[in-house]
Amino acid sequence: LMLLQGKSPLNVVRFVEAQQNVKDLASAQNRISGLLPLLLREGAKASHVTRVVAEVNDRVTAKILQFAEAKLGPAPVPYCWVVMGSEGRREQTFKTDQDNALIYADAGDEPATREYFTQLATFAQEALVACGYPLCPGDFMASNLRWRQPLRVWLDYFHQCIKEADLHGTEDALIMFDMRPVAGDFSLFKTLAAQRHEWLKQPEAGTFKSVLASISVVHKPPLGFFRNFVLERSGEHKNQLDLKLFGTGPIVNAVRVFALEAGVEQTNTSDRLAALPGWPERDPALLQDLEEAFEFLTLLRIECQLRQVREGQPLSNYIAPELLTNLQRSLLREAFRASARAQAVLEETFRTAIWAQMGR
Repeated sequence: LMLLQGKSPLNVVRFVEAQQNVKDLASAQNRISGLLPLLLREGAKASHVTRVVAEVNDRVTAKILQFAEAKLGPAPVPYCWVVMGSEGRREQTFKTDQDNALIYADAGDEPATREYFTQLATFAQEALVACGYPLCPGDFMASNLRWRQPLRVWLDYFHQCIKEADLHGTEDALIMFDMRPVAGDFSLFKTLAAQRHEWLKQPEAGTFKSVLASISVVHKPPLGFFRNFVLERSGEHKNQLDLKLFGTGPIVNAVRVFALEAGVEQTNTSDRLAALPGWPERDPALLQDLEEAFEFLTLLRIECQLRQVREGQPLSNYIAPELLTNLQRSLLREAFRASARAQAVLEETFRTAIWAQMGR
């Protein structure tokens, strides 16, 4: 039935591939919005839904870069377009801002090459906005010179981040270590990822992981002493809680640290959990509980945003627990408890003297 209605993931991808300009490509977003309710209605898992969204977004990005090269001519040197953050983890829901970067071959450091990639990144940024992907508030985009550099500079970014860990630089790592390639020459990214992997195995990476763990426990799950939800006390979202900041976010951050410590290369949170060895010993059920908690929280976010779309409300990650069923509220408490257990393992495993210096 989905195929006949033209709303299957396959049909959406085919539609994207068939477009010849940015204006027509922008209409793909409407097809994505119509696709998600059907997928959920058919019983698709939340993680499958976000992967479908990521696949379509990847195709849109790759198509935009084709348009850019058609306008500007072939790239003077090989390059790789990469995405970061939730896009890099394949965990986007409805609307997501741009989190991207560009790596190009070291041979291309001449002014003409830099100018070419400046124009390519600007074209891509504007086209993505036209297609419904807003600008990144933190300016983590290839249009920003900092995130549009030759391979040797990217290698230096990661080396300095790991070797000379500090709070500000490590905060950047929250999205940099969720990086994956979507278009261009993937060998550039593979070279970067391989060297990054080697640096993370060195003893000097211990401080970096400790700082990253410290950052990852800042946002505590919103449960009070008596397992009551801790809600916003005033403002636009009074009596609500943020399902991303305090729900999926703490799980994403904890699992990222676990994955880096274990040498896991995947970026998707569910994939990272599946690839982790059976630890920690003191809480052997934690990884499975985190997987189920993350799936539940992601589904709740998607359903919340679907309701906002139907009611014509601005998209957000806030939800009022009073609108949930008793079962949903019970599962939400258990999901938050799993997050708290993960943060306890982080504190036990990675706490060092540097935490005191950072006021943790």
